[in-house]
Amino acid sequence: MNFKVIKGKIFPAFLFVMLITIVAFFAQLFQHIANLDDSRMHTISLWNEKSPENKKISDLYISKCLTSKMNNSLGHTEKANHKSDLVGIYDCGNNMGANKLMVEIERSDRSLKTLVFPLSIVNYL
Repeated sequence: MNFKVIKGKIFPAFLFVMLITIVAFFAQLFQHIANLDDSRMHTISLWNEKSPENKKISDLYISKCLTSKMNNSLGHTEKANHKSDLVGIYDCGNNMGANKLMVEIERSDRSLKTLVFPLSIVNYL
């Protein structure tokens, strides 16, 4: 086989397949993030229906842990000589006293762990 044939036909096809794979990867990643957000909000809504007296803590959790920047989630601010503490959403909720809500959200998140190719490759890394 001639090198020009490889360079002229196979290499562009390989690049095209790689580009499509990368686009699919990021599309699936953003869709998975959106699904997690929707699932969490649905779980919070169901939790509020079961425990209306805890609506204030769920509202606080949404504003401090889900919708704010992670480095500001517990009121930590970044200063010139102070590193901010990054807090995950589960730790943030547990620190606020929303332990039962965190159990429900973790259960909901675990239900969405099945990923398809090419995003499933991340599970094996």
